[in-house]
Amino acid sequence: MSLTDWYCLLAFGKTETARETGTRYRKTETEEGRQRQGVTARQRQVVTTRQRQVVTGHDTTASGISWSLYCLAKHPGHQDRVREEVDMVLAGKDDEELTWQDISKLKYLAMCVKEAMRLYPPVPIVSRRITRDFVFMGHPLPTGATININAWCVHHNPTVWGEDFMNYKPERFSSENMKNMDPYAFIPFSAGPRLART
Repeated sequence: MSLTDWYCLLAFGKTETARETGTRYRKTETEEGRQRQGVTARQRQVVTTRQRQVVTGHDTTASGISWSLYCLAKHPGHQDRVREEVDMVLAGKDDEELTWQDISKLKYLAMCVKEAMRLYPPVPIVSRRITRDFVFMGHPLPTGATININAWCVHHNPTVWGEDFMNYKPERFSSENMKNMDPYAFIPFSAGPRLART
């Protein structure tokens, strides 16, 4: 059984191909005829989209967490500040569990995670298909062409991040510095209509 079959079985209680029933597919104009004994085309699209979201979500999350932990391990001074911040947020609580409200108070941790994602973007290259002809910096780009945006290069641009762009400096993401930052200077998950907020 394929991974898609498993997802379909979990989501809809039937497999994609209905191999188990030996059903043949037939084309008719009725709604029932358009559906296979197994999963409809729309259901398959939902499953495929969900699979992609789960895989990309887990991969980027794992990458972001791993690089954040790596950066904190390499920079114990920043790690100590994060630990102090977490201890302050947890001080006076009965249990030592962070809530969603607590997480919004962890400003320095957020700066550390963003700086790790700047140095090691979870999505280093993003592709987009052009939907209309236009000229970019003197170069004509036709409809249907694919362009690639290299987030790693954007995040390591000395004009934007300074000559110390390879150094781990979480304070780059302080609220004061963020006010002056171009919204496209930091794009760990891309930018535009499909942007995942950080």
